[in-house]
Amino acid sequence: MNHHLNTSNNINNDMISEKATIHHTAVIYDNVQIEDDVYIGAHCVIGAKPEYKDFYKYPNKGVVIRKGAVLTGLVSVDGGTIRSTEIGENCILMKQSHVGHDCILENDITLSPGVRIGGHCYIMQWVNFGMNATCHQRQVVGEFSMIGMNCTITKKSTIRPYNTYIGSPAKFLSLNKKMITNEDVIMAAHQRYDKVKESWK
Repeated sequence: MNHHLNTSNNINNDMISEKATIHHTAVIYDNVQIEDDVYIGAHCVIGAKPEYKDFYKYPNKGVVIRKGAVLTGLVSVDGGTIRSTEIGENCILMKQSHVGHDCILENDITLSPGVRIGGHCYIMQWVNFGMNATCHQRQVVGEFSMIGMNCTITKKSTIRPYNTYIGSPAKFLSLNKKMITNEDVIMAAHQRYDKVKESWK
């Protein structure tokens, strides 16, 4: 077993893969599922009760961390209130980044140091957040988008797929040229974004 847990006594170890690597200073709360090949570095806090008004009234729905995700250190991921907070496959969350309750991060997302994601956000695949970027709660961020350093995604921001955004509040800068593909793929991404945006809560 690769992990050394520093947790409450009643944690369900059956929910944590033996192929995960967890630093001995990390705090893993109850109801946290950790899949194969996940790395959780020093002083991470995973699955704490959500930072939510009257949070004590809500059950803690926990956290799911999918295979291959890396949380380098000093990362916090809060448990959900209506769903499990989810970190997708091969995501990398760098030092002092935070993911709020009820968020879903799809696969291959990068959170640079100091990024803050508010509760109930949906971050689509291959999004890259620059250092100290901030995302308002209940936002949807389109796939393959680039969020610049210190960028602020506000309540009124619209972050569509394959675009680059900078500034506070976030403003469109250009297409994400590193990820440009054929028009049909981009159109499909925008259609999926619209569906998620319409239904997400």
